[in-house]
Amino acid sequence: MSKLFAALAGTLLSLAFVGVASANEMPAVSGSAVLKLELAGPADAAFPLFDPVNESRWSPDWSPRFLAAPPRVAAGLVFVTTSHSGKPTVWLLDRYDAASRTMRYVAFKAGRTLSLLDISVQPRGTRACEATIRHVQTALDSSANDDVRESAREFPSERSHWEAALNSVLREHR
Repeated sequence: MSKLFAALAGTLLSLAFVGVASANEMPAVSGSAVLKLELAGPADAAFPLFDPVNESRWSPDWSPRFLAAPPRVAAGLVFVTTSHSGKPTVWLLDRYDAASRTMRYVAFKAGRTLSLLDISVQPRGTRACEATIRHVQTALDSSANDDVRESAREFPSERSHWEAALNSVLREHR
């Protein structure tokens, strides 16, 4: 896995700096936001719903293309999603720790942005939990600065949608 990660990281870094703003341009910006979700199910049932295979259970538009078949949910899993505009995003499941119910994604939208999503699910009793999703995004070119700012503003508004969709799945499997 470490060779795969090193190769992917090197590729991402080399691609990231193709077209990065020159010293004379406005510098690229970063933005971050945090979602705290109250979920109506045990933490051990909720945590897998955030992995790239199970996310489609609550997010019908989620359709990753895995680079390995069958996909194995573990650190090092690489997959691609395509936005409505047809632009691909390459994802790396950088960390996956089921025991601590934490995972981290690195997402690279070619020439535009590099994002980190840290996810943690903690129990709140035996029948409820709290999921914390921290999203940090950096523009790789100043032309993506407005997208990064908008994402940081809009991400928190996803809370009610994510809670409703996740809780619907968790209620089905009680």
